[in-house]
Amino acid sequence: MAPKFTHECYDDATAATLKKKHTPPPIAPGRPTAETKFVALGIVLIFAGFAVGGIFGAPWVAIAACLIGFLCFMWSRVEAWESRHRRPGVLDEIEPLDARELNRMADMAETYPELHSHITAWVKERKTLRKRDLWACAAFAANLDELKERTDAVERLRNIQA
Repeated sequence: MAPKFTHECYDDATAATLKKKHTPPPIAPGRPTAETKFVALGIVLIFAGFAVGGIFGAPWVAIAACLIGFLCFMWSRVEAWESRHRRPGVLDEIEPLDARELNRMADMAETYPELHSHITAWVKERKTLRKRDLWACAAFAANLDELKERTDAVERLRNIQA
């Protein structure tokens, strides 16, 4: 059975290299993106279809050009939607936390003193916090809540029996 490789197998240097390799180059200002090109092509084909159909009286050419133009336009919208709603992958999990997530972790550390030492150790060890650290803290906090609820329930039962 082959070993299962996850983001936890990577050290920080490997993760940084992977991030560099998979980060797309920045788009030069004034240069159209692929999405913009598809939108422009779709609009041009739609208007060209109407023009050809109206001028030359060729309805099939007009319908075909309009359909192809509409499909190009819709393809650009699908691509844009997918890029905004893509599933998080390995590279997302190794990115540093943003300010909102850091505030959430600080709130958890205040609420649960047991977490404070863990968070301090992570910061000292890695000099930064990762998303998976936040998830680990959240899971730890949830376990503490559940443990406290169970302890309270046991104490209530003991009080009832006494």
